[in-house]
Amino acid sequence: MKSAIIVSGILFAVVFCCIVFDDTYFSFSFDIDSKLASEFGDFVGGFIGTLFTFLSILIVSYSILQQTCENRKNNVKTTFFQMIDYHYKNLDQIEIPKPEKKDKIEKGKRGFVSYKIQINRLLQALYEINKKNDLNLNAHDIACISYLVFYYGLSDSWSDFFEEKIQCYDCRETIIKELLELSKNNPEKRLCQANHTILSAYFRNMYNAINLVDSENEFTDKEKEELIKTYRAQLSNPELYILFFNVISPFGKKWREKNFICKYKLLKNIPYNYLDGYNPKLYFDMTYEFDEINCSTDNDNFPNEPPHKLKSSNTFQTKKRKHKFGFSFFLGLFYK
Repeated sequence: MKSAIIVSGILFAVVFCCIVFDDTYFSFSFDIDSKLASEFGDFVGGFIGTLFTFLSILIVSYSILQQTCENRKNNVKTTFFQMIDYHYKNLDQIEIPKPEKKDKIEKGKRGFVSYKIQINRLLQALYEINKKNDLNLNAHDIACISYLVFYYGLSDSWSDFFEEKIQCYDCRETIIKELLELSKNNPEKRLCQANHTILSAYFRNMYNAINLVDSENEFTDKEKEELIKTYRAQLSNPELYILFFNVISPFGKKWREKNFICKYKLLKNIPYNYLDGYNPKLYFDMTYEFDEINCSTDNDNFPNEPPHKLKSSNTFQTKKRKHKFGFSFFLGLFYK
């Protein structure tokens, strides 16, 4: 519509100039022909006026469409920020026992620390099972199976369901048997505890929020990036850890198909060597924060000042053990 208005305006201006400056109506003499002027006025009012009326209709239509688009964008933004609020509500619902400490409950974002510990133990367990039984699982297989156990959980009554989820692995019976045995022998570690109750809503809300912005054609690419960057800023490092294993597992198929991770750099802020040996660069080709932030001697020409001696009432002292040779010392020798 904007392009049509510009092109129409240029064409109308050209036509108007060609008519006005035509030899029929235009001359350099100042003698005004009243009859010709009247005919010119009728012509301009009937022909040129109609053209500009049409152009005015286009401009009004464009203004209405522009307002409609802005309203739609504002509605999408409102829904998006409501979904960020749902993100925090999902976090508030997290209450899980701290590993090996039944009397302590981790809540909110701290719950993801416990999630991280559980996945780390599952990765270690499956690595040992793979090595012990020569299962020929690669690192990605171990990550996928670990995350499926972490998400769905595993127990004797749940083994048939879980076996169906990993039916693509011929060694699935061995994996289930070994994991159940480890879980029974180490109940305090809660190795096979299920976590899908909270995480299912957590990740669906996250995916739908990102997809809502990504699929809105009224936003420019820059506007989409800025909005989703706002969401990304809410994610803590343990959340990024769980997100990584979620998107490389079968649950992340839609994420990978739409290229959300690289397109919006969702894992950009994950720390270096934080993923228990897994390198995010091998999975998602993007620039990470640990590539941009490193220990460098370049201080941007900051002044080279000596260390400052701070005035403070607090002093740090190292307690030294002193031997006091007093009455108690000799009394001790006497009793010996």
